[in-house]
Amino acid sequence: MTKIVFYKSLIHLFLLSFLFIVLIGCGEDDNNFQENPKPIDVDIYVAGYQADQSLINRAMYWQNNQAIPLTGYNILTETNDIVVDNGNSYVVGYLNTDNSAGVKPDKAIIWQNGVPKELLSPLGSATFANKVFVSNGNVYVAGYTLNRPTLYATLWINGKATHITDGTNNAKLNSVYVSGNDVYVAGQVSEVIEGTIDKRAKYWKNGTVVALNSGSKESTAEDIFVNGNDVYVVGIEDNNGTKAMLWKNGVSVNLAQTGERSYAKAVTVSNGDVYVAGYDYLDGKYTAKLWKNGVLQSLELNNFSRSLARDVQVIEGNVFVCGYIIDPKHQRYQATVWKNGKSTVLTTGEYSSVARGISVVLK
Repeated sequence: MTKIVFYKSLIHLFLLSFLFIVLIGCGEDDNNFQENPKPIDVDIYVAGYQADQSLINRAMYWQNNQAIPLTGYNILTETNDIVVDNGNSYVVGYLNTDNSAGVKPDKAIIWQNGVPKELLSPLGSATFANKVFVSNGNVYVAGYTLNRPTLYATLWINGKATHITDGTNNAKLNSVYVSGNDVYVAGQVSEVIEGTIDKRAKYWKNGTVVALNSGSKESTAEDIFVNGNDVYVVGIEDNNGTKAMLWKNGVSVNLAQTGERSYAKAVTVSNGDVYVAGYDYLDGKYTAKLWKNGVLQSLELNNFSRSLARDVQVIEGNVFVCGYIIDPKHQRYQATVWKNGKSTVLTTGEYSSVARGISVVLK
């Protein structure tokens, strides 16, 4: 009887080892998109910006490849995210009075159905909006407030600011997700440890903070997604170079290939599969990346050698990614959407454009 148990254990160990080898062997650029995904009729909304003739960035979004400028300001404006809910569009971004392209944001802005509204804070005049989420008619925006010299992690709910941090350390929010009655936000806190400033990835559930790494590694949380009882966070960690990271319930997974600088920007979960959008930097160029369950997927580049992916959404097995490619001849960015790995460029390339957020809605 003991021998039978022993041999069964050996067989079990062999099978686990074989499975591990197979998974590792599939680790690079597998075209693992669902074969012949169900055809769906959708509206695709993409938030970003495009430079004008004066090379000043102007906020806009694209609906089914059609550009829609977001007006209200005759200065630099950019957008970071979009949600379309019950026929209403919500786009968040910022304006800069000195046209400095995001270096010194002055005001966080939300455009609801194209109408702009400034997101203010009682602590400071400079605000920044990164992500928007809509749940049961309530609008949540994650960002930060600058009350010099301190950054306060800030969550706006229906336009009213709540500061997640008390100003002891610099902090900012990059993402927000609402599940039932629970509100999750994710970002970064700069802490002084033994006289050194360390930047740490963290998320908060209903105001209670959860640290995502320990030790001396700097990190930041870029996006958060909740599926049932599981909390998924993506971002970066400085671990002998910048590495794309996925944390599931606080347990970290390094998505990067050895020797690369890589970045994870967005995460979503569909039918138990985990999708992460981002990019890496290798041999002097950026390349858009999509990971499905930790395995790289192919994103079409059409002879453009440089690209970045910023957001991802999955609808009934169809995978939508937004970002931009870089024209090697003119060094201009071109806002791009990938559907199941196939790319569509949203602009002519006459002026630079960038896509940062995507919202796909069934018709």
